[in-house]
Amino acid sequence: MKDIDNAAQVRRQPLLPLGLGWALLGVIGFSGTVPAMRVAAPVLGPWFVALGRALIGGALAALILAWRRDRLPTLQQAARLVAIGVVFNVVFPGCVAIALQTVPAAHAAVIIGLAPASTAVSASLRTRTRLGAAQALGVLLGAVSVVAFAAVQSGGLRLERGDVLLLGAVSIVGAAYAEGGLLARADALGSGTRVTCWMLVLSLPTVTAAWLVLQPPLVAGTPAAWAGLAYQSTVSVLLASFAWYRGLASGDLARASQAQLVQPVLAVLWASWLLGEAIPASTALGAALVVAAAALAVRR
Repeated sequence: MKDIDNAAQVRRQPLLPLGLGWALLGVIGFSGTVPAMRVAAPVLGPWFVALGRALIGGALAALILAWRRDRLPTLQQAARLVAIGVVFNVVFPGCVAIALQTVPAAHAAVIIGLAPASTAVSASLRTRTRLGAAQALGVLLGAVSVVAFAAVQSGGLRLERGDVLLLGAVSIVGAAYAEGGLLARADALGSGTRVTCWMLVLSLPTVTAAWLVLQPPLVAGTPAAWAGLAYQSTVSVLLASFAWYRGLASGDLARASQAQLVQPVLAVLWASWLLGEAIPASTALGAALVVAAAALAVRR
């Protein structure tokens, strides 16, 4: 009888931990962001895409909050949400969109693959926990792999402007991921949906001010470019973020961030399939090295 009970318990165990499963679902949505931006940004302009997706996503988020009749965050929570929103809605997409003017989507996806290591380091600093030796080694190897990959791709021991922008974006987005994961926990805002929606709504004044300052022109884009913007406005900034922050809120931030390990691989595949980009051996090797290093960085 005891053996039967044990067997039943084994059968009831999920294939993936709940937090990791939600995070993986979010990463699948995020993996299409770089290819979608690669299609939209050269046609519509980098700042039109970066700010436009935040304005559309913010308007949709406001409707969701009104429908849910959601309670207001505290002033301290609001300040943290504004900071996260500026990173996600202005700094990160702006850097990526500008970088994609000069680098292929697959190339950018490899560098952005360092995000799990950045998240693990930021979570460690934010929660005042110490990285293990394997984690620290993974972060170091990941950084070296990315810099070496970018240098080889540029044809010399130097980094292109696009590479510098992507490295800076990855460094700061890890801190935003960790902060958002902490806010999504039950003792804070309590859900990934609330974090995402309030982050978008509270950052609308900053995004609007940036739009008025930069004044990105409205151009006659192609259907593919508008589709790329629509994907980012609905999936990248809303639906994928709902799942991602729910995953981060379910437990260990570093463990849930393991889902990001598959993002560069998926993004490279999307770039090859949807954009027809040739994937050279150096890109495939770079992606493999970054994934391996990030796996060390997010080990428990």
